[in-house]
Amino acid sequence: MDRAANLALAAGGSAIVVHAQWPRGSWDQGYGLKALDASTPARPEDVILPGTLLDTWLAVAALRLVEEGRLSLDEPLDQRLAALGLAVPRPVTLRELLGQTSEIPDLPRDPRPPASALDAPLAAAEVVRRIAGQPWDTSGLAPFSITVTAPAVVALLVQSLSGKPLRDVLDDDILRPLHLTGTTLGGIPGDRLLHGYAWLDGQRVDLAGRELVRLVTGGATTTAQDMATFLSALLGGRLLRPSSVDAMKTVGLVPYGLGLWRAQDGCSLDGWLYGQRADALGYSSVVLGTADGTRTVAIAATSPLEDLNAVGPDNAKSLYSAQLWSAAKEFLDRTCVLS
Repeated sequence: MDRAANLALAAGGSAIVVHAQWPRGSWDQGYGLKALDASTPARPEDVILPGTLLDTWLAVAALRLVEEGRLSLDEPLDQRLAALGLAVPRPVTLRELLGQTSEIPDLPRDPRPPASALDAPLAAAEVVRRIAGQPWDTSGLAPFSITVTAPAVVALLVQSLSGKPLRDVLDDDILRPLHLTGTTLGGIPGDRLLHGYAWLDGQRVDLAGRELVRLVTGGATTTAQDMATFLSALLGGRLLRPSSVDAMKTVGLVPYGLGLWRAQDGCSLDGWLYGQRADALGYSSVVLGTADGTRTVAIAATSPLEDLNAVGPDNAKSLYSAQLWSAAKEFLDRTCVLS
């Protein structure tokens, strides 16, 4: 893992924290600097923005509502979506929203200057409002597409059906039962935050605590240890019923289920690993574990600098995320004896 972390730092990340756990022990290590303008090293207790790990948290919260009979994975959500201001051209289900196969339009480019957008992130309701008039792609040619809009819709559905703010739902369903004391909802602890960076008009800008979209009011952060503990509990059946966990693990042509990516388990001829690529602006992290959650590894990292003025996907960041994913998988494949 030392070699993988140093390669990631050489690729443009400024800080990396790794946490691994298995039945008889755990290990963690920080690499790089918490901030580029300081000499403080990254530490295991430092936090990052959860990014798309929130998609997995939301899947757990939504499936808890399914288990309680207040939602269905395959019931058309037309009326519920209409109440959010979305007119859908075809029936859309919760399974499709969680699996990113609903063909919902993604958030259009923010017309505000990037600096202004970073200082006033969009809440879930505003994200949905901005796509209300956008056309849906119903061709079926590319049904899988990662968007920020699908989890925003799920967040609003969860809040509406639970009658609580999203941060309270996540606290009740995940944080308190698992004692995830390193994770914060509704605030960003600046003293423990790893600083991500980006380019803006040729200048390097600090992204600490700044986001374009913020589904949890006040923001959220988490640690590598809490990422690993959460995934271990989820895969180990401590958060949801077995049928719900199986639904999250089920994939189609793309190795993505309901908030979980799947990869081949090198320790078993027919086994699988499951996890999430937790990308956020300035951050690119991964968490991956065995199918039963007995071994998990999380890599919480800042990412190579993105250009906030650029249009289109950031290929360098995609390659960096894939590099971290490969490092996590290699670690698990090399530690079979720790099960």
